Amino acid sequence: MLKAQAGHIERFFVVSVSTERGAFLVALGVGKKEKGNIFLTDTGIRAKDRLCELAGVDVSAVNFIMVPSPFQAVGALRTALLSHRPGAVLFFVCKSSLAYDKISSELNVQPEVVEE
Repeated sequence: MLKAQAGHIERFFVVSVSTERGAFLVALGVGKKEKGNIFLTDTGIRAKDRLCELAGVDVSAVNFIMVPSPFQAVGALRTALLSHRPGAVLFFVCKSSLAYDKISSELNVQPEVVEE
């Protein structure tokens, strides 16, 4: 588990995002990129796998967008939605849980609280 994920609620989602340009299938997770390889937390891996399943694509068709900080999250989201073709499958790799939360908020995703 990455340090940024420690203590973070284990949740993931895949959403269809509609813009004036078209629709995109989007998911995100906490992780990092090193030497061209992407490393995700277990929850991030589940989100990526579910994204591929719902989109009906192989992981090679997924566009991975790095989000280095919460301050760059909004810009990364807007740039991705403007620069990719409608119908693209997008996965945001957030370096921290704060960046993850910022993207979630921008996508208007509210966490579901489950009480046991």
